[in-house]
Amino acid sequence: MLGRRSAYPIRSFLSPFGLDLICASRSFALLIVGETITGLSAGLVSVTAPSYVVEISTPIYKGNVRIDVSGIQLFNSIPFYSIQFWFLFYFILFYSIQ
Repeated sequence: MLGRRSAYPIRSFLSPFGLDLICASRSFALLIVGETITGLSAGLVSVTAPSYVVEISTPIYKGNVRIDVSGIQLFNSIPFYSIQFWFLFYFILFYSIQ
């Protein structure tokens, strides 16, 4: 079973691997594989990070830290997903033109 601590090393391998596949893709299938791997990597962190931060925080701040981490994580992920969307959009656009 995959725990919070073991998810971070897996994510640190998956994220650059998925981004490399996206950048090096010459076909639509390879682009989708890269997007899927990068999405799984982002999912691993977005699920485990708030729980891990709350787990290591002091009891006084547990509720506030949970809200802050979730909000920060939401606003940090918006540019990442918008960049991925535009990569996919332009790839489909130029793929359809050829």
